[in-house]
Amino acid sequence: FAPGRERKAGIMAKRASTVEWYVTGSEVEALILESTLIKRFQPPYNVQLRTYPHYTFLRFTDPGNDGVPYLEMTKGIDPDGRAYFGPFWDRTSAEQTRDFVNRLFALRQCEGRLPTARDGQSCFHAQVHRCQAPCMSVRDLAPFHYGPSLAEATALLRGDAAQLIARLDAERDRASTALRFERASELHQMASAL
Repeated sequence: FAPGRERKAGIMAKRASTVEWYVTGSEVEALILESTLIKRFQPPYNVQLRTYPHYTFLRFTDPGNDGVPYLEMTKGIDPDGRAYFGPFWDRTSAEQTRDFVNRLFALRQCEGRLPTARDGQSCFHAQVHRCQAPCMSVRDLAPFHYGPSLAEATALLRGDAAQLIARLDAERDRASTALRFERASELHQMASAL
């Protein structure tokens, strides 16, 4: 520690007998590991990371009874074994990321229990092709392949965008060939945003 640092930093340096380090796959994993270790060992000089009161994270909800998770925002990290994505410095950037991922993969956006299909009507998000309508798949009214979308969304949130960009570029080319220029433009914008 440099001279003039806080008194407690000097005391902490004198008390340290060893230094350990861990290699993690991402900044989020490092933050989660640091939080876990701080909560386990309760170091007297590090109280800031015992919780994450100022950070927003994204996570997929527990699939529960309906088996269809959705992306939600949360403050802090719970030791529940789920993957957390972030941290985001403010709620707005977390919302923008969640909305972008939902739009890109047409993920479920209705919170809580999955609504049931009534009179063959899907929700608004499904009608504007922003949701795969898992509520309708129960009655075989729409094809439902949610797993691959979740896997791609998870890969994107972990920072692996190369395959997704290639897929979006291929879809853009097909849409352009089919003279669906608005869709081609939308796909181009999505790939550029990544």
